[in-house]
Amino acid sequence: MQQYTLCYAKNKSNLMKWVDFSTITGKLQNPDNDERGSWFSGSMSFDESRSNKQHRNFFTINSPSGKEWTRQWQHSKDDVDFFLKNNLIYFGLFPKFDNVPRLKFFETDLSEIIPSNLLDNLGTTKSAQDDLNKLFDNKVFDYPKPYQLIKYLLNLLVDSNDIILDFFAGSGTTGDAVMQLNAEDGGNRKFILVQLDAPLDPKKSEVAHKFCADNNLDPVISSITIERLNRAGDKILEKNLSEKPELKDSLDIGYKVFSIHDDPESKFLNSDISEYRQEELFTEYSKLKNDPEFYTKENLIYNAYIYNNIPLSVTYKTLKDAILYQAENHYFCFGEISRDELEKHLNKHTEGGFTVFCGDGYVTDSFIHTCEAHLMQIAPNITYKVHG
Repeated sequence: MQQYTLCYAKNKSNLMKWVDFSTITGKLQNPDNDERGSWFSGSMSFDESRSNKQHRNFFTINSPSGKEWTRQWQHSKDDVDFFLKNNLIYFGLFPKFDNVPRLKFFETDLSEIIPSNLLDNLGTTKSAQDDLNKLFDNKVFDYPKPYQLIKYLLNLLVDSNDIILDFFAGSGTTGDAVMQLNAEDGGNRKFILVQLDAPLDPKKSEVAHKFCADNNLDPVISSITIERLNRAGDKILEKNLSEKPELKDSLDIGYKVFSIHDDPESKFLNSDISEYRQEELFTEYSKLKNDPEFYTKENLIYNAYIYNNIPLSVTYKTLKDAILYQAENHYFCFGEISRDELEKHLNKHTEGGFTVFCGDGYVTDSFIHTCEAHLMQIAPNITYKVHG
């Protein structure tokens, strides 16, 4: 049975060069006793009748015996000069050197080829299932993708610093493949996996449902995704550190998990509140603002990231707990702070952003104006914003 993988590009001009590499095949020989070993020769020019005299690669080269070859070459003048300097062109045997010039390819050389449409030895649905079963010691997910295939496609299409987005994460194969590639070549690829919290049916997905229950996880597909990343990361660490202990501090298998929820404050304020008495309204709103499920430090900070277009992968630093935080050259203020403390943290920064979050539980209107005045004196080039 043959399976198909369809690849699309929004703009193919933005893609990396679509190439693969192959070792040299053909009859190897060494008639000129090249010290680098046996080689295979390939054509490097058009014959005179097919050469275009107006082409930029139309020029003359000389063999060691002085014989001239004037024609259109398949390589630039600079490349041909490099080949000549490094004895990579075969002109025939001494002393005549009168054969049509041909380019040498050695057994250890790799040549660029157009990638084959038939992808072989890159895993199968069955091998992917076996790999995942071994990782979980059970069959918790059906029909996963082989990580070998995803690694191959990423190598062809993605730069080592790119971000890879998988909108249907499933068992998390894409994240696993990215972490493996980074461990292998020292790349800095990042992945974003998106997976709905689709419930696991206790009957149709009995094994997966039981796995989640036994491990105190929510019985949803995303729990399997997250656990796969945890286990795959541990496996990558174990494999690489046993071979190269010096990689301990450079291997990155970390990731963050975010969930999208309706903003409870907006939902409450947009609901029908006409039935509330005024004191009940304040009570309910106060409960909402103190709900630990939503109004945690991390939730506030990462929503501030989104407001300021800061990548969620950026690490933040606590300057004053529950009050002032820093992410790269941006500051988030969730409470009132003195001028001296502001100056202590900002005196080395001449540019960046500073966002004050106002509203119930954050800062007062008077602090907003005071803070702005302080910043104009301490760091006049920092962009000041108020949110809330």
